[in-house]
Amino acid sequence: MTRSVGAGLNRRSVTGLLLAAIALAAGVAAWAAWGFAHERTLRSLSGAAAAKLTFTTETLAGDFGRYKLLAKALSQTAAVRRRTLIDVPGGSDEAAELLDRMTGISGAAEIRFLTGATAASAAEKDAIGRAYQGIMGLAFDQAGGGAFLFAAPVWRDSQVAGAILVSQFAAELEFSWRALPETVFFTGEGGTIRLASAPALRGRTLHSDAAPLPDPGAFSRDGRTFWRLGGPEWARLGVNYSEAMLVTRPAPAIDLNAFLLVDAAPAREAAWLAAAAAAAIVLALGLIVMIVLQRRAALAARLALEERANAELELKVADRTVELTAEIDERRAVTRRLRDAQEDLVQAGKLAALGRMAAGIAHEINQPLAAIRNFAENAVVLSERGRDEEARANLGQIADLTDRAARIIRNLRAFARNEAAETAPVSVADAVEGALTILSPRIREANAQVDWTNPPAPVHVTGGLVRLQQVVINLVANALDAQAGADEPCVEITLDQSAATVSIAIRDHGPGLSPEAQEKLFEPFYSGGGAGKEAGLGLGLSISYGIIRSFGGDLKGGNHPEGGALFTVRLGRAEAPRAAA
Repeated sequence: MTRSVGAGLNRRSVTGLLLAAIALAAGVAAWAAWGFAHERTLRSLSGAAAAKLTFTTETLAGDFGRYKLLAKALSQTAAVRRRTLIDVPGGSDEAAELLDRMTGISGAAEIRFLTGATAASAAEKDAIGRAYQGIMGLAFDQAGGGAFLFAAPVWRDSQVAGAILVSQFAAELEFSWRALPETVFFTGEGGTIRLASAPALRGRTLHSDAAPLPDPGAFSRDGRTFWRLGGPEWARLGVNYSEAMLVTRPAPAIDLNAFLLVDAAPAREAAWLAAAAAAAIVLALGLIVMIVLQRRAALAARLALEERANAELELKVADRTVELTAEIDERRAVTRRLRDAQEDLVQAGKLAALGRMAAGIAHEINQPLAAIRNFAENAVVLSERGRDEEARANLGQIADLTDRAARIIRNLRAFARNEAAETAPVSVADAVEGALTILSPRIREANAQVDWTNPPAPVHVTGGLVRLQQVVINLVANALDAQAGADEPCVEITLDQSAATVSIAIRDHGPGLSPEAQEKLFEPFYSGGGAGKEAGLGLGLSISYGIIRSFGGDLKGGNHPEGGALFTVRLGRAEAPRAAA
């Protein structure tokens, strides 16, 4: 007992040490993963932000260049130059019309011709002053939300006579930046923000007390600059980051400095996610190792128990094997009896059908026999009178009638015999023609028309000839029964072929199947026949269904859209049997 208690305490101590080691390893892995993922994500964000800021700067420089070229091109037009000549009639109107038209085409806010005397604002005077020096003038007008002014000198006789001034609002230049997830802004002289993706930032300053930005709480980490932007003041300006990484670059081509703030939250989220994943993996591996060690300790004890259990199980298996062998033998015997009963039922169905048609078949054979007797007597008389040609003709008629009777008897004998259950390629035409031959007395008695056309090429299916004949006989007989008493009963038999299957459709023009009949169509001993239908056990369709299923096919019944019942036999297509060599 003392040894058992000591062993239990020892196992608990080892388990506690293992758990502590696993927790320590998980913490170290989480710390390392956090730092690695945070740095990698920041590097990725920094690279993407720098590329985006470069693209935005180059796009803005392109816009500036476009307006500069527009001002320069207009300053060199003949209409604008004539505008500088006071004595040219209509020169002012011509130039004004051109500048209005180009304003609408270019998308600029305004295009005007100004001189040093007509310039109004300080920004206009600054831009015009540069143009009078013979260079492109660029100025920013703070009024009205801010606008950039581009001035190109207009020369007359080697003298600057005025300037073309193209104006564009800052809001138009920065409109496409509104969809950016980052915050972009450009500062000019004195650190004043002149363009920004958040319009509320425009006019704020970075380095002076006039309209300053809220304190960004700037700090550096790993060579990068970060701003803390939490608080309602930044939210009112349209910046909703709690912490952002700042990316800057000069833009000397447009005399501005570019800034971009990118949200640093994804880096922290990725870092925490990586830390959690690393800790989870280490914990999972540690727990797996601990569980494996514990299970190995318990495995030895369980093996002994399993060995004893296996010995007991082998004895039970041996006893159960004897019982199952007896059950299998009994089930095989039952299966054989069931198969024999099914074959007897099919044979009984065929014999029952022959019994119902016996009178018609006898009449069908008596007709050629009576005719044979008459032709034989006539042949004797004609031979005695020396009329040999006429006697030979009577003998030919006797031979034809004999073939007819033999054909009827041959079909009946083939139909009545108990066919083997194996399947083979069967000619559909032979099965249908044989069935119609057997049913011919009944068809004539019903004064019915059978609409059947032998296919131009042989069509073979997988099945048995006699059993397929029995199915066709059952379906055609049912079709005749359904039209008992009709003036012009008709049975339609059609073939539908595809690459893999062949369908035999048998349709009557009777009243169709009732809902109850469709539900119980193939149940044994159910007969849905009404007035005029021959009395039976209700096994015909059930037997037919079993035969077709044994061929691997399908039998379906229902009502035709134009009236009457429709039964469709679908069987697998088979290649024609090869002739014996």
